[in-house]
Amino acid sequence: MSIDVNHVRSLLEQAQQGAKGKANSASPVQEFSDLLTDASNQQRGAEKAFENYALEGKGDLHDVMTQMAKADVTFKFLLEVRNKLTDAWQELSRLQV
Repeated sequence: MSIDVNHVRSLLEQAQQGAKGKANSASPVQEFSDLLTDASNQQRGAEKAFENYALEGKGDLHDVMTQMAKADVTFKFLLEVRNKLTDAWQELSRLQV
């Protein structure tokens, strides 16, 4: 099964550019908001595909499973970003001023 990870790859490239000191046009808050929106849209799409397949018999099982896998990868990536942000915040809060 092949999973399209172009979106994840582009996010990683943007993060690498930011780490190199290159200016990004969008703020980190906007990027995280876009990631949340994308994860939500992918989840809804996977649920809709599953409902269409299970209830109406429309679609292909392979396509349903692919959409569910994409939504799962996006959600796991979102969790990792959240965990890294939480870790960074905790480390900053421990700094002595």
